[in-house]
Amino acid sequence: MNIQPNASRFVGFFRGTIVVVGLLVFVLAASSARAVVINGATYAAENGGPAPNPTSKSYNVGNLNSASASIRSDVVYSHAQSWAQATLTGSGVVKSSGGRGWVDVPPTAVPPLYDGKSNLWNAYASGTTLVANYTGPGAPPPTATFQFQIPQNGVPGFNSASSATILPTDPTQLTPPSNGQGLVLSGSNGSLAFPSFFDVFVQVDATAQQGATFVNLFHGTFTFDPGMRTFTNQTGGFAGVNFGITPDPVFPNTFHVSYPTINGGSFDAAVGVPFDANINVYATMGDPSQSFNFGKPSTYPNPYDFTPYNNPLTNGQPVGAGGTITTNFFTDPSKFTVTAVPEPSSLALAAVGGLGMILAMRRRSRSR
Repeated sequence: MNIQPNASRFVGFFRGTIVVVGLLVFVLAASSARAVVINGATYAAENGGPAPNPTSKSYNVGNLNSASASIRSDVVYSHAQSWAQATLTGSGVVKSSGGRGWVDVPPTAVPPLYDGKSNLWNAYASGTTLVANYTGPGAPPPTATFQFQIPQNGVPGFNSASSATILPTDPTQLTPPSNGQGLVLSGSNGSLAFPSFFDVFVQVDATAQQGATFVNLFHGTFTFDPGMRTFTNQTGGFAGVNFGITPDPVFPNTFHVSYPTINGGSFDAAVGVPFDANINVYATMGDPSQSFNFGKPSTYPNPYDFTPYNNPLTNGQPVGAGGTITTNFFTDPSKFTVTAVPEPSSLALAAVGGLGMILAMRRRSRSR
């Protein structure tokens, strides 16, 4: 009878199917290795407004080469938006975090006003394990020098991810900086205090390590009070930095804040050897302690009554602030190509998948 040969063929096919499934799992896991990671959240609320109120959204995205996201939360008169981007450029990695929040006040807002109002946003970009491969002429040098920088004019071709959720009805006064670098505020006249949830807080931490070699590239924080247009809490690499504040040429009580180019440290990475570039960029309006959790009302900002902003000085324009901080960690693109290194778990899965395929092939050949 031919039952046994057919059974052997079925078993061989079944084994092969298991291997294919196993390899599929490996491919999916390897492709989702999180060399760059971004996350953020938004929150908007007003007392007495229609549901859903308050409202909140969040994102947590990881990818091997690039991650980008932009979200927003809106109630009737309170709005918050968050965006972040982390991209492997071929010569290094660019990371940016930002957002904006504002409230509509009379006469833009009409009764019922649902006072008070509050909003919050945060955005965070982190990661990355890299390797620099020599692509220049001649013999490769032993190391590739990387520079950490917060460039004054942003990074060409890598503007913020904010445009994904900008609506035509959004206030022009609070348009994010087109080059992904700087702050903007609306409704400031120096006499009406802004609530603390409009304070913009930025923290940047950057280190690099390869084996026993560790370099602190940058650490710094600053807080910007958009009501008084002042900077506090300037620490580390932001200490002593003079930020430019200029009035908008069209809108009254609207100001733009620019950064000078801020250079951090440099790192000499051994060519062809993976190293960790821990570059973390955090920006927020209303959450400097990074404690916001929509499931915990104790972490919400307190509502604020914006009725006093209905006066000739503010002329009913929206009240709020926002902006973006962008960093660049790069080497000479004419000599080196930088790639991301998958997580160790993905590499382990690759080894297991490859071994499984080899064993299955050997077993099938023996059964014949």
